[in-house]
Amino acid sequence: MLDSLLKSLRQGNNEALTEIYLATKDYVYTICYSYVKDRAAAQDLMQDTYINVMRYILHYTPGTNAKAWIAQIAKNLSINYYNRSKREKSVDISSAYNVHDGREVMARDESGVIELAARALKPLELQIVLMHATAGMKHDEIAKLLNLNSSTVRWKYRQAIKKLQESIKREGLLDE
Repeated sequence: MLDSLLKSLRQGNNEALTEIYLATKDYVYTICYSYVKDRAAAQDLMQDTYINVMRYILHYTPGTNAKAWIAQIAKNLSINYYNRSKREKSVDISSAYNVHDGREVMARDESGVIELAARALKPLELQIVLMHATAGMKHDEIAKLLNLNSSTVRWKYRQAIKKLQESIKREGLLDE
């Protein structure tokens, strides 16, 4: 489906971008958020991703993995943003007065599980859990996107889930 939408976009049908957006927005947002850990920045990067999809549509090879192509655009933009903001933060003195760990909750979360995950897990573990649990990405897709071995991603995911379960029990978020 995405492949045919990208082909349509490539042929000049700009309406296809709306359908591409609707089909991939949660997926793209999760990728962006997993790198920058900031809701507003992730939303901006998500919009930039679709601008770049339009800009570079002629570089898309029909018949290839359309979702992976869009994910790679989101990943590259997110990494560039993260690296740029890291350099800016190290120079920006005013940010020293507003220190936080950058682990914002990506959505209003009544149960507090996402917020707890942001506190309890290492950045890579959080990234893998969010990509798998909220964006529905397969472990193989995550591995390709993060340049990791698939078995490593599965192992890190299982370890992260165990950590998260222990934290949930410790925090009393789960009724037993």
